[in-house]
Amino acid sequence: MFSKLPLILVFSASSILSGCSIGVRGSDIARAQNIEPSHQERVVAEGQTLTDILGVFIAQQTGLSSSLALAITNGTTINYIHRDMDKIEKFKDEENRLRQRLSVLDKRLSELKIEYRTLQKALNELTNISESKKRELKQLNNRYSESIENIDKRLNNIENDIKTSNKIVNKQSLLNQVKEYRNEINKLH
Repeated sequence: MFSKLPLILVFSASSILSGCSIGVRGSDIARAQNIEPSHQERVVAEGQTLTDILGVFIAQQTGLSSSLALAITNGTTINYIHRDMDKIEKFKDEENRLRQRLSVLDKRLSELKIEYRTLQKALNELTNISESKKRELKQLNNRYSESIENIDKRLNNIENDIKTSNKIVNKQSLLNQVKEYRNEINKLH
């Protein structure tokens, strides 16, 4: 005597593969599965398709909603899963792209920290240097200021993209990261 679970799997598999819609007597299915009479009328009705009967039966045995159970027996659940997986992948791609942009920014920020230390050292040694060295130092300082402005603008763009995107799961995490970078940039002004 087969248990209920293997029969559910066998009938579900045959229904999914063949799209079976054979009409069977509900009372026969109920008797075969030893369904108590009080459930029989709710579970199956004469003339229903095998897919419908199995869907209702699975719903009752597993506690799933009848619509989900029917979706499983019809095989349509696979479509829902694929659709949701595609959506999740797109969200991950969007998030990964933004994280990559932040990573590039992080590298540039590290370079600027080194430049900042170099400038600080040079400014400390400013006394008694030649005019040409002063000009060179001024140019270096201008380039540094432009770099800071540039990285600040890029960070603003990334922050706006994060805020306006509907495809990011961990939006707050990214915004916190942006905030940390902004604090670092402010220290370099």
